[in-house]
Amino acid sequence: MNKLELRKHIRAQFLANTSERHAAWSQLLCQKLIHLETIQKAQVIAAFWPMPDEVDIRPVLHHLSSRGKKILLPKVVNDVEMTWHKFEGEETMLPDSFGILTPTGADFADYGKIDVVLVPGRAFDAQCHRMGRGKGYYDRFLSLTPAFRIGIGFPYQLVDEVPIDPHDLPMNMIVL
Repeated sequence: MNKLELRKHIRAQFLANTSERHAAWSQLLCQKLIHLETIQKAQVIAAFWPMPDEVDIRPVLHHLSSRGKKILLPKVVNDVEMTWHKFEGEETMLPDSFGILTPTGADFADYGKIDVVLVPGRAFDAQCHRMGRGKGYYDRFLSLTPAFRIGIGFPYQLVDEVPIDPHDLPMNMIVL
């Protein structure tokens, strides 16, 4: 399958499952993440605010933030760039041009201080390859930080093989 076909396949899998099933999967995944030693030891964690078809990791973000971890969230600036900002609570977030809530906290550009990045994806494989939405935002960002990369997805997003390009960076771990 090429990337376009794989994205269509994953979209069909998303639509074939109920919101209750997605919520249950999200809850289980949040428990896994909270108990990961890599997460527990991290001080600075770059994450994502979930889109409707992504794993809802908001409970993890709130939990880690309440434990004193610095949580960073992305903000899409244009077609090729996203910036990172400190998460200072859901009530401080504003919708971006896509309607996705984004942080209004201080800019963060010291990517060398990021310990872990939680990365959404459309598909993953056993070799920790990841396929995103196709804009390359995360691949460009991940090339700038030595942080431990954890791919986040639903169980059906694990496929036999993800088609990769030279610029596609593998994850260190996948949590489904």
